[in-house]
Amino acid sequence: MPIQWREEMCVGNLEIDNYHKYLICLINTVEAAVNCKLGKAVLLSHVNELLNYARDHFAKEEAMQSKHNYEHCLEHKKAHEALIHRLNEIILNLENQKEAKIIKNTEDGLFKVLHDWLINHILNEDMKMKVFLKSEH
Repeated sequence: MPIQWREEMCVGNLEIDNYHKYLICLINTVEAAVNCKLGKAVLLSHVNELLNYARDHFAKEEAMQSKHNYEHCLEHKKAHEALIHRLNEIILNLENQKEAKIIKNTEDGLFKVLHDWLINHILNEDMKMKVFLKSEH
Protein backbone atom coordinates (compact mmCIF):
# COMPACT_ATOMS: atom_id res chain seq x y z
CA MET A 1 0.00 0.00 0.00
CA PRO A 2 1.52 3.36 -0.98
CA ILE A 3 2.62 5.74 1.74
CA GLN A 4 0.59 8.93 1.93
CA TRP A 5 2.22 12.16 3.11
CA ARG A 6 0.48 13.37 6.23
CA GLU A 7 0.71 16.75 7.87
CA GLU A 8 2.01 15.20 11.11
CA MET A 9 5.15 14.21 9.16
CA CYS A 10 6.17 17.87 8.77
CA VAL A 11 9.28 18.79 10.74
CA GLY A 12 8.78 22.49 10.14
CA ASN A 13 11.60 22.92 7.63
CA LEU A 14 10.47 23.14 4.02
CA GLU A 15 13.70 21.70 2.64
CA ILE A 16 13.62 18.62 4.91
CA ASP A 17 9.88 18.14 4.42
CA ASN A 18 10.36 18.21 0.64
CA TYR A 19 13.18 15.65 0.92
CA HIS A 20 10.87 13.40 2.91
CA LYS A 21 8.04 13.82 0.42
CA TYR A 22 10.35 12.79 -2.41
CA LEU A 23 11.66 9.81 -0.42
CA ILE A 24 8.04 8.71 -0.07
CA CYS A 25 7.56 9.08 -3.84
CA LEU A 26 10.62 6.92 -4.46
CA ILE A 27 9.41 4.25 -2.03
CA ASN A 28 6.00 4.27 -3.73
CA THR A 29 7.75 3.91 -7.10
CA VAL A 30 9.62 0.84 -5.87
CA GLU A 31 6.35 -0.63 -4.66
CA ALA A 32 4.65 0.12 -7.98
CA ALA A 33 7.51 -1.55 -9.88
CA VAL A 34 6.92 -4.72 -7.88
CA ASN A 35 3.13 -4.59 -8.09
CA CYS A 36 3.26 -4.04 -11.86
CA LYS A 37 5.77 -6.89 -12.22
CA LEU A 38 8.25 -4.69 -14.08
CA GLY A 39 11.07 -7.13 -13.42
CA LYS A 40 14.35 -7.31 -11.60
CA ALA A 41 16.29 -4.74 -13.67
CA VAL A 42 13.64 -2.05 -13.27
CA LEU A 43 13.22 -2.80 -9.57
CA LEU A 44 16.97 -2.62 -8.96
CA SER A 45 17.13 0.65 -10.86
CA HIS A 46 14.46 2.18 -8.61
CA VAL A 47 15.96 0.81 -5.39
CA ASN A 48 19.38 2.17 -6.39
CA GLU A 49 17.80 5.55 -7.11
CA LEU A 50 16.24 5.45 -3.66
CA LEU A 51 19.59 4.53 -2.09
CA ASN A 52 21.41 7.36 -3.85
CA TYR A 53 18.74 9.90 -2.96
CA ALA A 54 18.68 8.73 0.66
CA ARG A 55 22.47 9.13 0.90
CA ASP A 56 22.23 12.65 -0.51
CA HIS A 57 19.34 13.60 1.74
CA PHE A 58 20.99 12.16 4.83
CA ALA A 59 24.25 14.02 4.13
CA LYS A 60 22.38 17.31 3.75
CA GLU A 61 20.27 16.71 6.85
CA GLU A 62 23.35 15.77 8.89
CA ALA A 63 25.23 18.86 7.65
CA MET A 64 22.29 21.04 8.70
CA GLN A 65 22.23 19.37 12.11
CA SER A 66 25.97 19.78 12.56
CA LYS A 67 25.89 23.43 11.49
CA HIS A 68 23.25 24.16 14.15
CA ASN A 69 24.83 21.94 16.83
CA TYR A 70 21.84 19.63 16.97
CA GLU A 71 22.12 17.59 20.17
CA HIS A 72 20.93 14.29 18.64
CA CYS A 73 23.19 14.55 15.58
CA LEU A 74 25.29 11.46 16.31
CA GLU A 75 22.38 9.12 17.02
CA HIS A 76 20.56 10.49 13.97
CA LYS A 77 23.60 9.80 11.81
CA LYS A 78 23.74 6.23 13.16
CA ALA A 79 20.08 5.70 12.23
CA HIS A 80 20.83 6.95 8.71
CA GLU A 81 23.83 4.64 8.44
CA ALA A 82 21.70 1.70 9.54
CA LEU A 83 19.18 2.33 6.77
CA ILE A 84 21.90 2.76 4.14
CA HIS A 85 23.45 -0.51 5.31
CA ARG A 86 20.04 -2.24 5.14
CA LEU A 87 19.34 -0.87 1.64
CA ASN A 88 22.75 -2.10 0.47
CA GLU A 89 21.94 -5.57 1.87
CA ILE A 90 18.57 -5.56 0.11
CA ILE A 91 20.15 -4.55 -3.21
CA LEU A 92 22.77 -7.28 -2.92
CA ASN A 93 20.05 -9.78 -2.08
CA LEU A 94 17.92 -8.67 -5.05
CA GLU A 95 20.90 -8.88 -7.41
CA ASN A 96 21.51 -12.47 -6.35
CA GLN A 97 17.90 -13.67 -6.59
CA LYS A 98 16.16 -15.36 -9.44
CA GLU A 99 13.48 -13.28 -11.14
CA ALA A 100 10.63 -15.45 -9.78
CA LYS A 101 11.64 -14.89 -6.15
CA ILE A 102 11.93 -11.11 -6.45
CA ILE A 103 8.25 -10.30 -5.93
CA LYS A 104 7.76 -12.40 -2.80
CA ASN A 105 11.03 -11.41 -1.14
CA THR A 106 10.56 -7.75 -1.96
CA GLU A 107 7.08 -7.68 -0.50
CA ASP A 108 8.26 -9.52 2.61
CA GLY A 109 11.43 -7.51 3.20
CA LEU A 110 11.87 -4.30 1.28
CA PHE A 111 8.40 -2.83 1.73
CA LYS A 112 8.43 -3.54 5.44
CA VAL A 113 11.89 -2.03 5.92
CA LEU A 114 11.09 1.06 3.88
CA HIS A 115 7.62 1.70 5.25
CA ASP A 116 8.48 1.02 8.87
CA TRP A 117 11.82 2.76 8.83
CA LEU A 118 10.76 5.85 6.94
CA ILE A 119 7.53 6.42 8.80
CA ASN A 120 9.04 5.62 12.19
CA HIS A 121 12.16 7.66 11.47
CA ILE A 122 10.19 10.72 10.38
CA LEU A 123 7.59 10.45 13.12
CA ASN A 124 10.09 9.72 15.89
CA GLU A 125 13.67 10.76 15.13
CA ASP A 126 12.99 13.64 12.76
CA MET A 127 10.28 15.04 15.03
CA LYS A 128 13.03 15.72 17.58
CA MET A 129 14.36 18.21 15.03
CA LYS A 130 11.03 20.00 14.88
CA VAL A 131 11.43 21.45 18.36
CA PHE A 132 15.08 22.19 17.67
CA LEU A 133 14.37 23.91 14.35
CA LYS A 134 11.68 26.07 15.97
CA SER A 135 14.11 27.16 18.70
CA GLU A 136 16.60 28.23 16.02
CA HIS A 137 14.25 30.89 14.61
